[in-house]
Amino acid sequence: MSKIFLKLAKKAQKFQLNEKGVAAVEFALILPIMLTLYIGTAEVGRAIEYNKRAAVAAATMGDLVARADGSVSEAEITDFFAAAKITLTPYPIVNLKQVITSVYVDDDGDTSVEWSRSKNGGAAYSNGDSFTLPDNIKDISEDGYVIVSETSLTYTPITSYIFSSGFTFDKKYYHLPRFGDEIELN
Repeated sequence: MSKIFLKLAKKAQKFQLNEKGVAAVEFALILPIMLTLYIGTAEVGRAIEYNKRAAVAAATMGDLVARADGSVSEAEITDFFAAAKITLTPYPIVNLKQVITSVYVDDDGDTSVEWSRSKNGGAAYSNGDSFTLPDNIKDISEDGYVIVSETSLTYTPITSYIFSSGFTFDKKYYHLPRFGDEIELN
């Protein structure tokens, strides 16, 4: 029995001194962590880019309407929606919801929707409805108008390895008409 233990001890000592497979074992242990970091960095970077693009789309749409001198047509609103959508290139844009709204703020800070248009599933507001604005926007626009542009963009991950499901970026921007007067919708 002791001969068997001696043989096993010698083989164990030989195995212990052999370092040929150490790098492969270490690589196998660290690979899942490295892949998670690599894929996670790509996913987070892509999500940040979607967030920025949703913001640019909302800002573009509102700025184009706020530049109008007195009125905009339905065709121009459609063009503004298209221009905002182009800012998302090269990302898929099938799920970009857009809403543009003109809001009147009276001397007391009460608001009412003058007109609202939406695209691709966005929810337009009804004329005459009250609209919630931040207090600082109400203060600078008393007895005037505010153009509110909103976008909603759903981010779908490339893989479900890091993020198990998508999430939505909602952006809302407030613009004062450049010429100070109401921008009517024709």
